[in-house]
Amino acid sequence: MRRWIPLCAFLCLLAADEPAQNLLSNGDFEEVDVGEMYQQFDKGDRVGAWTVDSGSVDLTGKWWDAANGKQSLDLNGDKTGSISQTVETTSGEGYVVKFAFSGNPDNENPEKAVIEVLWDDKVLATLECDREYGKHHAMKWNRYSFAVKAHGDRGTLKFVSKTEGGWGPLIDDVSITKGDVFEDDATTRPATVPSSNEPQASINS
Repeated sequence: MRRWIPLCAFLCLLAADEPAQNLLSNGDFEEVDVGEMYQQFDKGDRVGAWTVDSGSVDLTGKWWDAANGKQSLDLNGDKTGSISQTVETTSGEGYVVKFAFSGNPDNENPEKAVIEVLWDDKVLATLECDREYGKHHAMKWNRYSFAVKAHGDRGTLKFVSKTEGGWGPLIDDVSITKGDVFEDDATTRPATVPSSNEPQASINS
């Protein structure tokens, strides 16, 4: 006996298999191709759809292993930098921000790499991680997820280095997708908690 799957159920199954759309452009920093080393971008420059808001950043190629693809972004060029991107949103809807975070392995000093993450100019978290000096091809990437809520037709994600010098925090594989938010309307709670081998987030609620 044949079993027929209703068309609506079939379409729902297809939709469930589709990956969530990343609202960000160039979230893996594969634009522009910088080859084996790196290229510095200064305040006002564009890295694909990202804007350098302050200081300078380094788009880094195969000098060390990226979290995804072959390139990642160092938030310190020759000075402390920051970068942001604005995406279209629907007011009242929830979104999930995800990214990978590590530290420049060329700094032999013991200080941690520190980063601040903001959504619409509100701090989501201040994160820090230990550096893995010299381990260019054994990078320790920490992954984080945060639930945020849109309060207009546009939302801005921003990363700010809180590390002095030329060896900064690294980011890669950044995404914003539609997702659930917490019922208490908080916009600064983590959607997931990092695993035990990852640094804990400092959450500003």
